[in-house]
Amino acid sequence: MFHNVETSGGINLAIDPVKVTGYEYTVERVNNGFVVTFEPKNDVTLISGPKFNKIFKDEGFTDVDGIIFTINDAAHRALVGSVTPINVSIDKDGAITDDYKLYLVNSGGTKTAYILSDTGTFNANKDMSSMFLDFTQVTSISNLNYIVGTSTTEDMHRAVYNHLYDMNK
Repeated sequence: MFHNVETSGGINLAIDPVKVTGYEYTVERVNNGFVVTFEPKNDVTLISGPKFNKIFKDEGFTDVDGIIFTINDAAHRALVGSVTPINVSIDKDGAITDDYKLYLVNSGGTKTAYILSDTGTFNANKDMSSMFLDFTQVTSISNLNYIVGTSTTEDMHRAVYNHLYDMNK
């Protein structure tokens, strides 16, 4: 929320269209400020945190070095090569969709997880808990700011629990 904004007319906002593709936004005046709300144009979200975590465990990838949320473009598809994607998005009825794809890449012993979307942005699930629980080897999680649809998220406990704990030792 922006506070103490005085205007005598309209408000001009500079919004990067690449980062908000797939979203509609509204501007609401609140007291002496305004709130910009982004809502997805569709009801697709990431799968729940526990299911996301289970995929990594099932694939033997909890020792991943880096996690990158990004756009599904030619440059990133070249990075993932011939790795078979895992669909990690669901629609409003809970059915798996192919809107968000997870690629687990092992290149010379360095394990990187790429989560790609056609728009470059992601809607969070209402349960994002335990998403990266026990990922103690992660040195970076890039572009978390691309998860812009968080208005329905209710639970994020232990999303990065053991990773942050180990970093502080």
